[in-house]
Amino acid sequence: MGIFSIFKKKKSNTKIIPSPKHNYHFSKEILNMIKHIELTFKEVHPLTFEEWIDGFDRDANPEKEIAIWLYMANKYRKIIMKYPNNSDYHKEIYKTILLCTM
Repeated sequence: MGIFSIFKKKKSNTKIIPSPKHNYHFSKEILNMIKHIELTFKEVHPLTFEEWIDGFDRDANPEKEIAIWLYMANKYRKIIMKYPNNSDYHKEIYKTILLCTM
């Protein structure tokens, strides 16, 4: 076994259970921010508006999470403007930005 064997993915029968919904009442301003996030990442992370809302509704701190995604959207848009017709590159940029927030 080499040193990198610790990074091998182990098979698991564990099912991922989503967090419970909090039933937040997002303001119109917050919903507009979520719409901006949805439209920005539609090509590389194609969730519906309702799926984005559902995801944020399951966060313990949705305001913080939305702020992170807005920051990511801003950086993503700035970078892809230089390469508008390269969807493979857009996917790599998205993955890189996402990893930087982890």
